[in-house]
Amino acid sequence: MSNQPVAGVILAHADPAQVARIIQVLSPIPLFLHCDRRTPDHVFRAMLEGSPERVRVVPRRRTSLSSWSLVAAELDGLRAALAATKADHIIVMSGSCYPIIATGELIARLEARRGQTLFTAGPLPIAGWETWRNHDGGHWRFNRRFLTIDDQVVRVGDIPLRTVRQRVPSSLVLHGGSQWKIYSRAHAERLLGALDSDPTLLAFFRHTFIPDESCAATILKSPVIAGVLTETVVSPAPWYMEWPSPGSHHPSSLTAGAFENIRDARDTAGSMFVRKVPSSSSDLLARIDEELRGVH
Repeated sequence: MSNQPVAGVILAHADPAQVARIIQVLSPIPLFLHCDRRTPDHVFRAMLEGSPERVRVVPRRRTSLSSWSLVAAELDGLRAALAATKADHIIVMSGSCYPIIATGELIARLEARRGQTLFTAGPLPIAGWETWRNHDGGHWRFNRRFLTIDDQVVRVGDIPLRTVRQRVPSSLVLHGGSQWKIYSRAHAERLLGALDSDPTLLAFFRHTFIPDESCAATILKSPVIAGVLTETVVSPAPWYMEWPSPGSHHPSSLTAGAFENIRDARDTAGSMFVRKVPSSSSDLLARIDEELRGVH
């Protein structure tokens, strides 16, 4: 079992060069890699080429946007990290995230925040969750069961299909938050324990829309479930992202022109990671390594 104080879960589906680079720069942190089952095997193998023993593979699931499958992959990674390490913090990141501080500094910052989960999470209503058909602050994501097949939301065109009404469990205070977060060990254990012990919670979230933005946030900010742990979920998550326009659902892929903004986010907002950075942004990655992470 690893005694490292920090572990990481990487959820990836493409860009093996970038995934391999993340694995390299996060040494000595133990990492648990989930790769989408639909990703070609040769791409998956390339992610792991030359990877050290501290990297372990999480059983691959077929994942898709807006669906429980993404949460299931994250939970698998958390279980693996808790079982194989004594880490006090577990980072959940994508294959296009990248650290913007040195790994030693990252570990030291998290050790100074033992017991805290760093997570952007806020209560409903959330204006950004409204659509042209739904003006209820995001409650539409929860109040009907979405049709799913194998934990994938079924759509007709761009419209997810809803079926019967469902009741929000009385123990929940609905919240939304980022998929990318840093759990304290206690919060990860409480999240898994809640879903394992209450089939009602699991059934509820499996049929909501985009549960990767609500399941962990809601459970960990619901006092009936998380108790005093709700007080140690700290916003915002330490990621820097740029968005192409207000209301966009996906952040922009960053290029060298974003470097000054990234440096400002590191220095003034305490950001520790950036997203999204593809391997093709080699100039940006090189500057981050040399000027922000101190790697030459």
